[in-house]
Amino acid sequence: MDISRLWTRFAVVVLGALVAMCALAIPAQAAKGNALDGTFAIKGTITGDDDPSTVGSKIDRTYEFSCKGKCNKVDFLREGANNSHSDSVLKRASGDTFKGTEVQDNPICLDGSKATSRVAKITVEITKAKNGVAAKIKGELHFKTTGCADDTFQDTVFTGKAK
Repeated sequence: MDISRLWTRFAVVVLGALVAMCALAIPAQAAKGNALDGTFAIKGTITGDDDPSTVGSKIDRTYEFSCKGKCNKVDFLREGANNSHSDSVLKRASGDTFKGTEVQDNPICLDGSKATSRVAKITVEITKAKNGVAAKIKGELHFKTTGCADDTFQDTVFTGKAK
């Protein structure tokens, strides 16, 4: 075998190894995900509720997210009905998806009496990012209220754009 064929084979093997290493490195970088940070204009729709007359109702809200460093933990300030605000913490579940639980202080029942608890399961996904920071999001809120004459629930889906 002449030396030029040997160098050609060697170059092909090295090039193949480099391509394989790059292919493995790109998903590892992507798995880290983007930052969920900033203020978002939210458009939502109530998809389920004890009161069927509210299903399909539209909501406009402001959600604020803040994180530091790798952004695996995000502080979430959610604007609710009647200008109320609720704080929670979301954790990166995978890639650009964050999940958390919100426990509301002083929850009330539909009839105005005091509820035992009102808990929301929250999922937020970054659907578009710019320079590593969320530009558009979508998500779900699943509320469960206990201690009322009838336990109540409300499910909402939403999308949002960075302000």
